[in-house]
Amino acid sequence: MISLGRSGYATDVSADGSVIVGRDNSGAALVWTAGSGFTALGFKSALAISRDGTAIVGYRKDPLDSNPFDGEDTPYIWLQGAGFVNLPKSPNAGNTYALSISDDHSVIAGYSGMLNGGNRPFRWTLAEGYQYLGTLPGMSPASDLNTTDMSGDGRIIVGGNSGGQSFIWEEGVGMKPASEYFASLGINIPNINYVGAVSKDGKTFAGTTSGGQTFVAIVPEPGISLMLVAGALTLGGRRRQDRQSQK
Repeated sequence: MISLGRSGYATDVSADGSVIVGRDNSGAALVWTAGSGFTALGFKSALAISRDGTAIVGYRKDPLDSNPFDGEDTPYIWLQGAGFVNLPKSPNAGNTYALSISDDHSVIAGYSGMLNGGNRPFRWTLAEGYQYLGTLPGMSPASDLNTTDMSGDGRIIVGGNSGGQSFIWEEGVGMKPASEYFASLGINIPNINYVGAVSKDGKTFAGTTSGGQTFVAIVPEPGISLMLVAGALTLGGRRRQDRQSQK
């Protein structure tokens, strides 16, 4: 363990470990490098960094608000050499948070507090703007769903809520309950409570069950069987042959 010399917490790290982002106890977004130490970005949290360490996303108060210290939280992207760019306000939403950024900086994922109630996960691109990912079957419009992570190419997004409802969204497939998504790949994980992370290649997922077990689910290539033990949970998976047709 190496102390970085400042009170606060880290939220993400670049692929090579050379750049760390986070927030100090005063609420300032921070960037840390071994050569330069801490740099304060100002405003609020830095939540995620790109693999190459040159792009950061998070949230801050809307700088165009008449009272920027009491306005709505809006997502931003910070680019090395260019500084802050605020994303447009999410339609029909209040506070909006950016939590993940793709490897090429073209896709941002997060969630918005909707004006009619509930949090909704979104995917944002420069070409298409905000794309809300939907809700899970049986959820009321006022229920919450939050984004937790995204694959490196922006094609897979995972998330859920504090009530134990977890989702996996895939481009071209849409949103599915996490258990249903895994079952479609031949992976049986009972009582999923939380899916917190997906690998950059979109083939490895990590989360917990309602029984407090930790799981790691690895989607194998077609025709390859896989058995994986994670904590006390044994998982099996076989990727369907028609999986490639969805890509």
